Amino acid sequence: MENTETAANRNNAARAATATAPAPVEKATAFAEKPTAFVSDSLKHTAETAARGLKDAQAEVTGSLAQATGLARAYAEVQRDALESVMKAGQIYSEGLKAIATHATETNRAQFEETLAHLRALTGVKSIHEAMALQTQYARTAASQALIEGSTLVENGLKLAEEMLAPLTARAREAAAKVKTSG
Repeated sequence: MENTETAANRNNAARAATATAPAPVEKATAFAEKPTAFVSDSLKHTAETAARGLKDAQAEVTGSLAQATGLARAYAEVQRDALESVMKAGQIYSEGLKAIATHATETNRAQFEETLAHLRALTGVKSIHEAMALQTQYARTAASQALIEGSTLVENGLKLAEEMLAPLTARAREAAAKVKTSG
């Protein structure tokens, strides 16, 4: 019996050894889990990094688009303001030229009437001496009027130029102030 008992003990010992020792499939599974977990963690980390990168890129693009839109609006506003200033200057120039032309027309009419009066007076003179005196008086008056009207024309032209440039100058100052405060 000893032999049977010894053989049974050996069988039990062999079974116990195999029961405690991992089977080949379990060994392979345990060995395969380590690289699989590593690859899975690496893929998960890569996906998270890519998602963060995409979010950052999207935020950067959105910010750049917002900035470009703001710049476009500011440019359009500057152009609109400049156009309004030019239109206002043109209106002032037009009205000023009209006023100068009206004044010139009135002056020419008055000078024409004075010339007609002078010619009538010349037809009624009795002597050459009287005609020369009348002609001298007319020449002095005409020369004086020409100087006065020339001076008035220059003053009105300078005033018109100043008034016309006022909106453009104001607009340039505003733009310079904006540039100075933004820079």
